Amino acid sequence: MKKYICFITIIALVLVAFCGCVVMTENISDVTLTTEDLIKTAPLVFLGKVKTEGQGRYRNADKVHYYADGNAMFNYWITPYTVEILEVYKGELKESITDLTVGTYNQSAPKDKGENPFYLKAGDTAVFCVRYEEVDGCYKPIFEQKGVFFPSKTPKTYVAENNVIDITDMDNILRKAESKGINRAEAAGETALIKAEDKK
Repeated sequence: MKKYICFITIIALVLVAFCGCVVMTENISDVTLTTEDLIKTAPLVFLGKVKTEGQGRYRNADKVHYYADGNAMFNYWITPYTVEILEVYKGELKESITDLTVGTYNQSAPKDKGENPFYLKAGDTAVFCVRYEEVDGCYKPIFEQKGVFFPSKTPKTYVAENNVIDITDMDNILRKAESKGINRAEAAGETALIKAEDKK
């Protein structure tokens, strides 16, 4: 009888370990995101120039925020930046909007030296793939630094990790994203939005 219980316990542990591995491979950090995925997922894609850096803060500094499923949101350090809109490629913004607040998200404050910090600097020009995060009151680059394309050595070309955008070919890039890209927010059961007051 003891051998039988021991055998069942071992099988159960193997199954639990296997299930844990399967769930981990579903994590978005393990998924390869293409330029088309990033553009299709983002409701707003624009060329912008960072003007100023605002006062950073922890998301849950004043109040703990929760997801729809009841779990507490991670207490990211959010650094807001005022970004001048140079050209909108995707999304309908009111013509009166010339600047947006874009926030970068880090595990901890700069003084705490968190892992892989991602910050912007005044004067940075980039192609931003963003969604509005109401709880934080700012636009967030989708998938953190993967949603911000910085200038490369080639003129008019912007790069984010292994993805490239040539802004002289945006019409084709947008068409390709629509037909071949995967909306990762939708696939996760989320809705990526532009702030209602900012839309045409």
